[in-house]
Amino acid sequence: MVNFNNIQKKVIGLLLIVTLVITNTSTSIAYATGDSNGFAGGNGTAENPYIIQTAKQLDEIRYGLDKHYKLDNDIDLTVFLENTPKGWVPIGTEDDPFTGTLDGNNHQVTGLWINAGFELGFFGWIKGGTIKNLGVVTDEEKNIIGVNTIGILASIAENVQIDNCYTI
Repeated sequence: MVNFNNIQKKVIGLLLIVTLVITNTSTSIAYATGDSNGFAGGNGTAENPYIIQTAKQLDEIRYGLDKHYKLDNDIDLTVFLENTPKGWVPIGTEDDPFTGTLDGNNHQVTGLWINAGFELGFFGWIKGGTIKNLGVVTDEEKNIIGVNTIGILASIAENVQIDNCYTI
């Protein structure tokens, strides 16, 4: 006599195992291909730059200062910065400058504002990097407020190639 309860339990157990294997395999593939890096695509090389579609992804540039990035659309920082007391934190410092490439792809970043000390701009320090095809527009009400070395695109730019960019 066949015990259907035991067969049913074995089938359910087997289905759970298969589901776990498929889930873990998908996760492993995502990590192996770099799809979990937080960007919309790319791997950060000159040939395949990280693709940026959100303010959070734009902010992530600071964790890969020597990488290559490309905007996929206009980015508004207004909501991203609404609960920050000092606004945007400039990307790159004197000790750790931005040395990569940011291709704005003829898009713009809007809603930029900073209220802090010095070396203020979308980029704090750029050294030997490239910024191209990008517009940066400050928040009309808050703007950029600081003590010295203030710029909209960059505070300090050494040996930087800047092409087809504008600030408002």
